[in-house]
Amino acid sequence: MGVVLKVFLRVLFYRGVPFPFFKIPQNDHDVICPFNVALQIRNNLENSYMTRVFYKALVLVSLMILFFVPMMGQTTAPTSITGTATICSGSSTTLTASGGTLDANAVNVWYRGGYGGDAYDNGWDATTAITESVQSTLNNNTNGILNLTSTGTDPQFYMRSLGSFDPSIYKYINVRYRVTAGTAYNMQVFFLKATIPNAAGDAFVNSGALNSDGNWHTISIDMSSSANWTSGGNITGWRFDWSVASGVTMDIDFIQLGAGIILDDAASITVSPTTSTTYYLNRKGPAVSTSSISQLVTVNALPTPTFTAQPGLCSFQYTDVTYTTEPGQSNYVWTIPGEVNFDYAIASGGVGTTSNTVTLRWSATGSKTISINYTNSNGCTAATATSSTASDVRAYPTFTEQIGAQPACASADVTYTTQSGQSNYVWTVPGTENTDYTITSGGVGTSSTTVTLQWL
Repeated sequence: MGVVLKVFLRVLFYRGVPFPFFKIPQNDHDVICPFNVALQIRNNLENSYMTRVFYKALVLVSLMILFFVPMMGQTTAPTSITGTATICSGSSTTLTASGGTLDANAVNVWYRGGYGGDAYDNGWDATTAITESVQSTLNNNTNGILNLTSTGTDPQFYMRSLGSFDPSIYKYINVRYRVTAGTAYNMQVFFLKATIPNAAGDAFVNSGALNSDGNWHTISIDMSSSANWTSGGNITGWRFDWSVASGVTMDIDFIQLGAGIILDDAASITVSPTTSTTYYLNRKGPAVSTSSISQLVTVNALPTPTFTAQPGLCSFQYTDVTYTTEPGQSNYVWTIPGEVNFDYAIASGGVGTTSNTVTLRWSATGSKTISINYTNSNGCTAATATSSTASDVRAYPTFTEQIGAQPACASADVTYTTQSGQSNYVWTVPGTENTDYTITSGGVGTSSTTVTLQWL
């Protein structure tokens, strides 16, 4: 910018030196531009004050257009990542690039777990990193995008002596590509080290299938899937086999080596991490790769509601049974089978969103199970409600046969019978056997449903 200012002052204030960037027309065949017109006016009307003012103003405006307008379209780093930064397990969030500027030839690039180009990042503003190529015609690198065409079924190029990169830290090769002709199938990367100076059959990784639809795509190749990636020293370069067919034309925007896996090249991404994860973002374009920023997305675990109190395996009608879950939560959701005041009654507590306990009186018999769910202090709700242990609600035992309303005569037999098919029968007879009564048939054992007594 200091050189620009010098030239500007020289032209603006020293009349005897012609404008250094543009030719002053010598005849009618020369191309006339506004700058030349200004110089013609100056030469022809050198003593005119208004002409000199006009010339100086024109030069000033021209310099502003030449040097300041292009700067307005330059790509600059994003300043923040917006979106929900705390989610519950199983949920997703959308992260969006914010701030900075993005010109027409640049893109946002997202990564997970680290910046994907922190070891090596080539944007093809120069092709000197390609040390040799086979069955590949390098067409151009306009706007920092490498355009090449395969001339055989094994197109490849070497990128040697890129540096020395620790394979235990950097394991992802990230590529942004576009297939504009033919079908590319997949990529293959042979990694190079001091101990592996050329491509070897036990030192490569295949990418997943490439998309040949003519649109831009990103792909991340996990080089650690090769058993030899971390053995034998640091990574110094690679051979990049970019197709398996002849006649394929591909644009490659960049090739990177880094700790992070590339995710997308959009303004926003939607992610569903299972654990707390950091996402990274930078911008890439012709001759620019901005600094990266990051955003941690914290994942909170879902609660697991439990019953801290509940009835046993069986209970009786019209008897109070209490169900209790963890206190201090919110949005409690109780699910009770049947209809309140018909199949059951609420004796105490409640089933509102703030209640963690309820006492019921079952009027309907049979197996009863209720469920509970709630939201914890992190705002997370269990994926499914928790069910109580099934409790068999039974009717109280009754006598199906017994003495009538009239008093029984002494020494007369009286039979008492209750429901059959039950267990653990418990008979309670007042007095002392053989003093106050005798058992003439049946019995009062745990398996007996009937007993005949003779009261003495």
